[in-house]
Amino acid sequence: PYNHNAMLTYTHQNIFANTQLDATAYINTFSSMNRYVASGTAWYGPGQTMINSDKKGVRINLNTPFTIGNIASEITYGLDLLNDITYQDLVDGRVYIPKLNMVNVAPYAQLKMDFFEYLIFKGGVRYENANVKVKDFNTIATGPGNEGSIFVQGGKIPYRATMFNAGLRYNKYEVFNPFVSFSQGFAINELGRILRRAKDNTLAAIQTDPIITNNYEAGFSSRI
Repeated sequence: PYNHNAMLTYTHQNIFANTQLDATAYINTFSSMNRYVASGTAWYGPGQTMINSDKKGVRINLNTPFTIGNIASEITYGLDLLNDITYQDLVDGRVYIPKLNMVNVAPYAQLKMDFFEYLIFKGGVRYENANVKVKDFNTIATGPGNEGSIFVQGGKIPYRATMFNAGLRYNKYEVFNPFVSFSQGFAINELGRILRRAKDNTLAAIQTDPIITNNYEAGFSSRI
Protein backbone atom coordinates (compact mmCIF):
# COMPACT_ATOMS: atom_id res chain seq x y z
CA PRO A 1 0.00 0.00 0.00
CA TYR A 2 2.78 2.49 0.69
CA ASN A 3 6.52 3.00 1.11
CA HIS A 4 7.58 6.39 2.47
CA ASN A 5 11.16 7.59 2.86
CA ALA A 6 12.75 10.84 3.98
CA MET A 7 16.32 11.86 4.79
CA LEU A 8 17.87 15.10 6.02
CA THR A 9 21.65 15.67 6.05
CA TYR A 10 23.69 18.44 7.66
CA THR A 11 27.37 18.92 6.70
CA HIS A 12 29.99 21.09 8.41
CA GLN A 13 33.34 21.16 6.58
CA ASN A 14 35.63 22.24 9.44
CA ILE A 15 33.94 21.82 12.77
CA PHE A 16 37.30 21.36 14.58
CA ALA A 17 40.89 20.41 13.62
CA ASN A 18 40.05 20.02 9.90
CA THR A 19 37.31 17.57 10.85
CA GLN A 20 34.22 17.25 8.67
CA LEU A 21 30.86 16.50 10.27
CA ASP A 22 28.01 14.78 8.46
CA ALA A 23 24.82 14.33 10.47
CA THR A 24 21.93 12.44 8.90
CA ALA A 25 18.40 11.76 10.13
CA TYR A 26 16.08 9.43 8.23
CA ILE A 27 12.75 7.63 8.35
CA ASN A 28 11.42 4.69 6.35
CA THR A 29 7.91 3.37 6.84
CA PHE A 30 6.19 0.83 4.63
CA SER A 31 3.33 -1.63 4.51
CA SER A 32 3.62 -4.57 2.13
CA MET A 33 0.86 -7.07 1.29
CA ASN A 34 1.77 -10.69 0.60
CA ARG A 35 -0.23 -13.02 -1.63
CA TYR A 36 -3.46 -14.67 -0.50
CA VAL A 37 -3.35 -18.42 0.17
CA ALA A 38 -6.47 -20.58 0.35
CA SER A 39 -4.81 -22.97 2.79
CA GLY A 40 -1.86 -21.80 4.86
CA THR A 41 0.98 -24.09 5.91
CA ALA A 42 1.94 -21.96 8.94
CA TRP A 43 -1.60 -21.21 10.14
CA TYR A 44 -5.08 -22.69 10.06
CA GLY A 45 -7.30 -21.95 7.09
CA PRO A 46 -6.92 -19.28 4.41
CA GLY A 47 -5.10 -16.01 4.97
CA GLN A 48 -3.06 -13.12 3.70
CA THR A 49 -0.29 -11.40 5.63
CA MET A 50 0.91 -7.81 5.65
CA ILE A 51 4.39 -6.70 6.78
CA ASN A 52 4.50 -3.34 8.56
CA SER A 53 7.78 -1.58 9.30
CA ASP A 54 8.68 1.79 10.80
CA LYS A 55 12.36 2.76 10.97
CA LYS A 56 13.82 5.99 12.38
CA GLY A 57 17.54 6.64 12.62
CA VAL A 58 20.34 9.14 13.10
CA ARG A 59 23.95 8.85 12.00
CA ILE A 60 26.66 11.21 13.26
CA ASN A 61 29.79 10.80 11.13
CA LEU A 62 33.13 12.59 11.63
CA ASN A 63 36.24 12.48 9.42
CA THR A 64 39.62 13.75 10.63
CA PRO A 65 42.77 13.75 8.43
CA PHE A 66 46.22 13.56 10.04
CA THR A 67 49.76 12.38 9.36
CA ILE A 68 52.07 9.95 11.15
CA GLY A 69 55.58 10.83 10.03
CA ASN A 70 55.14 11.06 6.27
CA ILE A 71 52.15 8.69 6.20
CA ALA A 72 48.95 10.44 5.15
CA SER A 73 46.08 9.11 7.23
CA GLU A 74 42.49 9.77 8.17
CA ILE A 75 40.02 8.39 10.66
CA THR A 76 36.27 8.21 10.17
CA TYR A 77 34.24 7.65 13.31
CA GLY A 78 30.78 8.15 14.65
CA LEU A 79 27.57 6.69 15.96
CA ASP A 80 24.52 5.01 14.42
CA LEU A 81 21.18 5.17 16.27
CA LEU A 82 18.26 3.12 14.97
CA ASN A 83 14.73 2.36 16.15
CA ASP A 84 13.05 -0.36 14.06
CA ILE A 85 9.47 -1.45 14.76
CA THR A 86 8.36 -4.34 12.56
CA TYR A 87 5.48 -6.82 12.73
CA GLN A 88 3.43 -9.08 10.46
CA ASP A 89 -0.30 -9.73 10.88
CA LEU A 90 -2.91 -11.46 8.81
CA VAL A 91 -5.45 -9.05 7.37
CA ASP A 92 -8.20 -10.75 9.42
CA GLY A 93 -6.44 -9.62 12.61
CA ARG A 94 -4.48 -12.74 13.59
CA VAL A 95 -0.92 -12.09 14.74
CA TYR A 96 1.63 -13.95 12.62
CA ILE A 97 4.84 -12.29 13.86
CA PRO A 98 4.55 -10.14 17.01
CA LYS A 99 5.67 -6.52 17.08
CA LEU A 100 9.47 -6.32 17.40
CA ASN A 101 10.70 -3.00 18.80
CA MET A 102 14.47 -2.76 18.34
CA VAL A 103 16.77 0.00 19.51
CA ASN A 104 20.37 -0.25 18.28
CA VAL A 105 23.27 2.00 19.33
CA ALA A 106 26.37 1.31 17.21
CA PRO A 107 29.61 3.30 17.55
CA TYR A 108 32.24 2.75 14.86
CA ALA A 109 35.68 3.86 13.69
CA GLN A 110 37.50 3.38 10.38
CA LEU A 111 41.21 4.11 9.80
CA LYS A 112 42.79 4.77 6.39
CA MET A 113 46.57 5.01 5.87
CA ASP A 114 48.67 5.50 2.71
CA PHE A 115 51.96 3.59 2.91
CA PHE A 116 54.84 4.03 0.45
CA GLU A 117 52.63 6.33 -1.67
CA TYR A 118 50.76 3.51 -3.44
CA LEU A 119 49.76 1.02 -0.73
CA ILE A 120 46.47 1.89 0.98
CA PHE A 121 45.37 0.25 4.22
CA LYS A 122 41.87 0.44 5.68
CA GLY A 123 40.74 -1.11 8.93
CA GLY A 124 37.80 -0.58 11.23
CA VAL A 125 35.65 -1.75 14.09
CA ARG A 126 31.94 -1.43 14.86
CA TYR A 127 30.14 -2.38 18.08
CA GLU A 128 26.53 -3.48 17.74
CA ASN A 129 24.48 -2.88 20.89
CA ALA A 130 20.86 -3.81 20.15
CA ASN A 131 17.87 -4.58 22.34
CA VAL A 132 14.60 -5.97 21.01
CA LYS A 133 11.43 -5.58 23.07
CA VAL A 134 8.55 -7.99 22.51
CA LYS A 135 5.23 -7.83 24.36
CA ASP A 136 3.31 -10.92 25.49
CA PHE A 137 1.81 -12.74 22.51
CA ASN A 138 0.15 -15.97 21.38
CA THR A 139 1.64 -17.93 18.49
CA ILE A 140 -0.75 -18.37 15.58
CA ALA A 141 -3.10 -21.36 15.72
CA THR A 142 -2.42 -24.30 13.41
CA GLY A 143 -5.80 -25.98 13.87
CA PRO A 144 -9.46 -25.25 14.71
CA GLY A 145 -10.39 -23.93 18.15
CA ASN A 146 -7.05 -22.17 18.58
CA GLU A 147 -5.25 -25.52 18.40
CA GLY A 148 -1.45 -25.27 18.51
CA SER A 149 -1.38 -21.69 19.81
CA ILE A 150 1.09 -21.08 22.64
CA PHE A 151 1.18 -18.11 25.02
CA VAL A 152 4.64 -16.54 25.19
CA GLN A 153 5.61 -14.09 27.91
CA GLY A 154 7.40 -11.10 26.38
CA GLY A 155 10.51 -9.29 27.47
CA LYS A 156 13.75 -7.92 26.10
CA ILE A 157 16.34 -9.72 23.96
CA PRO A 158 19.87 -8.25 24.01
CA TYR A 159 22.27 -8.56 21.07
CA ARG A 160 25.96 -7.65 21.39
CA ALA A 161 28.65 -8.06 18.75
CA THR A 162 31.96 -6.46 17.78
CA MET A 163 32.54 -6.43 14.03
CA PHE A 164 35.87 -5.90 12.25
CA ASN A 165 37.03 -5.10 8.74
CA ALA A 166 40.42 -4.67 7.05
CA GLY A 167 41.69 -4.25 3.52
CA LEU A 168 44.75 -3.48 1.37
CA ARG A 169 44.91 -1.95 -2.10
CA TYR A 170 47.93 -1.23 -4.36
CA ASN A 171 47.16 1.57 -6.80
CA LYS A 172 50.42 2.44 -8.56
CA TYR A 173 49.24 1.27 -12.00
CA GLU A 174 45.90 2.37 -13.42
CA VAL A 175 45.62 -0.80 -15.46
CA PHE A 176 46.04 -3.07 -12.42
CA ASN A 177 44.84 -2.15 -8.90
CA PRO A 178 44.86 -5.37 -6.80
CA PHE A 179 43.10 -5.55 -3.44
CA VAL A 180 42.24 -7.93 -0.61
CA SER A 181 39.66 -7.35 2.11
CA PHE A 182 37.86 -8.89 5.05
CA SER A 183 34.64 -7.67 6.64
CA GLN A 184 31.98 -8.88 9.03
CA GLY A 185 28.21 -8.41 8.94
CA PHE A 186 25.55 -8.45 11.66
CA ALA A 187 21.83 -9.23 11.35
CA ILE A 188 18.90 -10.46 13.44
CA ASN A 189 16.44 -11.04 10.58
CA GLU A 190 15.66 -14.64 11.66
CA LEU A 191 14.03 -13.45 14.89
CA GLY A 192 10.52 -13.18 13.47
CA ARG A 193 10.63 -16.71 12.09
CA ILE A 194 11.91 -18.04 15.41
CA LEU A 195 9.20 -16.29 17.45
CA ARG A 196 6.28 -17.37 15.26
CA ARG A 197 7.44 -20.99 15.68
CA ALA A 198 8.09 -20.65 19.42
CA LYS A 199 7.54 -23.75 21.57
CA ASP A 200 8.55 -22.16 24.91
CA ASN A 201 6.38 -19.96 27.13
CA THR A 202 8.97 -17.28 27.90
CA LEU A 203 11.07 -15.12 25.64
CA ALA A 204 14.17 -15.87 27.72
CA ALA A 205 13.95 -19.58 26.85
CA ILE A 206 13.93 -18.98 23.09
CA GLN A 207 17.32 -19.20 21.37
CA THR A 208 17.80 -16.08 19.23
CA ASP A 209 21.47 -15.70 18.40
CA PRO A 210 22.41 -12.98 15.89
CA ILE A 211 23.65 -13.86 12.41
CA ILE A 212 27.36 -13.08 11.94
CA THR A 213 28.82 -13.28 8.44
CA ASN A 214 32.50 -13.26 7.48
CA ASN A 215 33.21 -11.90 4.01
CA TYR A 216 36.52 -12.35 2.18
CA GLU A 217 37.28 -10.68 -1.11
CA ALA A 218 40.25 -10.50 -3.49
CA GLY A 219 40.44 -8.97 -6.93
CA PHE A 220 41.56 -6.00 -8.96
CA SER A 221 40.18 -3.02 -10.80
CA SER A 222 41.52 -1.37 -13.96
CA ARG A 223 41.20 1.92 -15.78
CA ILE A 224 41.94 1.59 -19.47
